[in-house]
Amino acid sequence: MTLYPYYTAYQSQDVRQQVRHAMRVGEDGSVLLRLGIAAFRAGRVTQLRFCGSCLAQMRERYGELYWRRDHQLPSALVCPEHAKLLQVGTVRLTGCSRHRFVPADRQTCPWR
Repeated sequence: MTLYPYYTAYQSQDVRQQVRHAMRVGEDGSVLLRLGIAAFRAGRVTQLRFCGSCLAQMRERYGELYWRRDHQLPSALVCPEHAKLLQVGTVRLTGCSRHRFVPADRQTCPWR
């Protein structure tokens, strides 16, 4: 449920193992450095994003909404499934606990 597969796709097995270990023991800073995220040119996502068409599908199929990992990737502007621009939700990723639960709902995803 993290962006681990995205950031480690082209890393060596050794680096992937080091990063997994660092994540398990809570060494966040070393993870960013090992993966080169600290120097990543694309800006980090500061608010969770969503696709209105995906939300409608989720509600119909599962009866609930959730945040899609691929919508939160750096530089992702368009939903890969519906080819629609991603919308910005109300959930800010800065200045708050990373471990709080914030559901995807009409308040956090005010789609047009």
